Amino acid sequence: MTVDDFYKFLGLHEYEIRDLYIEWLESGFERALAPTVDRIDPNGHYEIGNIQIISSRDNSKKVWADNHGVAYGRGYKNCARCKKLRPLTDFNKNKYRNGGLEPYCRTHMNEIKREIRKNNKEKKV
Repeated sequence: MTVDDFYKFLGLHEYEIRDLYIEWLESGFERALAPTVDRIDPNGHYEIGNIQIISSRDNSKKVWADNHGVAYGRGYKNCARCKKLRPLTDFNKNKYRNGGLEPYCRTHMNEIKREIRKNNKEKKV
């Protein structure tokens, strides 16, 4: 098996790995630019078809996004109530939240607001 066959087998491209490596070398071995192995699907295993080589910085961003319910670089986010992956357009903006979006999709945010209004009316009576 040649090196090219090996990269094809893994689903990786030699030039991408080489470019990441050269960028890391030219930076004087800056840790943020070090090539790392990452799982494409965080719920899967480190196996053929579920790995990619990315910089340590990109890997950190991806981990942050996963921990905050955002599908990094894909335009999706998990709703904190139903746990479903939804497009970012389904979430209201909130500049005070990490990522600038509400944790709940619009549908569930409306339900929460209705519950709050109902509870406030009952308190007043």
